[in-house]
Amino acid sequence: MQAFTIEHKGRVYQGHIPESFNELTADQLLQLCRYYNGQTLLPKARLHFLLHLLGWKPYAWRRNRALMAVPAQQLHFLSQALNWAFAPSTLTRQLLPRVRVGLRFFYGPKDFFGNGIFDEVVTAIGKSISYKKAEYEADRDRLLAELAATMYRPRKWYWPLISLLPWLNNGDQRQKFNEHLIKPNAKLLSKLPKEQLHAILLFFEGCQAHWKAVAPDAFTSTEGSSDDKFGWEKFYVAMAGPKFGNIHQVGNTYYTNILIHLQSELENKPKK
Repeated sequence: MQAFTIEHKGRVYQGHIPESFNELTADQLLQLCRYYNGQTLLPKARLHFLLHLLGWKPYAWRRNRALMAVPAQQLHFLSQALNWAFAPSTLTRQLLPRVRVGLRFFYGPKDFFGNGIFDEVVTAIGKSISYKKAEYEADRDRLLAELAATMYRPRKWYWPLISLLPWLNNGDQRQKFNEHLIKPNAKLLSKLPKEQLHAILLFFEGCQAHWKAVAPDAFTSTEGSSDDKFGWEKFYVAMAGPKFGNIHQVGNTYYTNILIHLQSELENKPKK
């Protein structure tokens, strides 16, 4: 957190503003995602986001009037410190552990996407790449909902029982990943507010940045493959064997375990 002090007309304003994505709260993250609409100019978005961080509220008349009395130069100086909020995401904290659509709840992955299996993460990478390449707004909305449906799933019906048995509890209350259920679930998740869908996208992009930092060699080798899931076939085959089992077992292995294994192999591989 970055501390600030503003003195104006005998009043002193002191507080803290975040310096990274992981210091945001869920409310602040959703407020930030409301400016990812392609229609708000960057200086205006920075100023409005700063006012929200400083405590601007729709019906807090006295607080809002005090904020508007702060000199524009000081507000501009503080808003320049928020450039990170409109840069590539580094968010790895799970600030939206569950979302609600009507009467149904969908549960998301843990911090750093640590409980994402290989099939799930590879599918999500394909959806995010297709989303960035899409030209039409309708396709982008559909792919964004499908990305959310890849990561967010209903809870296991027997979870209350499993949660009481530590030896059976793996910490993931989501139903097992099923690629055939992505599109049906995406139709439901498409009803979510846009800011929630963009928050899910920022979380996944932040996890990808984290993976690249932790296992740069391994992720560089996987990044060159096709965005289609079948482009990852060579990695399924390469990981199959005594380490992770057959191809089906590789698909159900935690993605981070495979990345760490690949990185260690590449680091220990003799260089020409």
